Amino acid sequence: LDILERESADVSLVLVDLDEMSPGMSGWELMRQVRRRFGGLPLRRAPLLVVQSAREDPEAERFVRHLGAEAFLRKPTSPGQLLDTVGGLLTVEEERRGASAG
Repeated sequence: LDILERESADVSLVLVDLDEMSPGMSGWELMRQVRRRFGGLPLRRAPLLVVQSAREDPEAERFVRHLGAEAFLRKPTSPGQLLDTVGGLLTVEEERRGASAG
């Protein structure tokens, strides 16, 4: 979150691992904080959120989408699957930015 506060214009995407516990904050809380701090500000675009988890509970995927995740990947995630997902999202975001600028 500190990096996003300082460098928000340069951060396009955040990968959240729901199964790993970072010091002081879970992946769920990180998602909430990113959306709360950046989701409603017109001048500071919220980064795209990609979530990965080993959870097979369909409710988990629905909930992370409700929190604003653009993609939910079930572990184990292959490097190719991760790159395809991230690349596709960044391409769409770049096209959307180009359309809104022109």
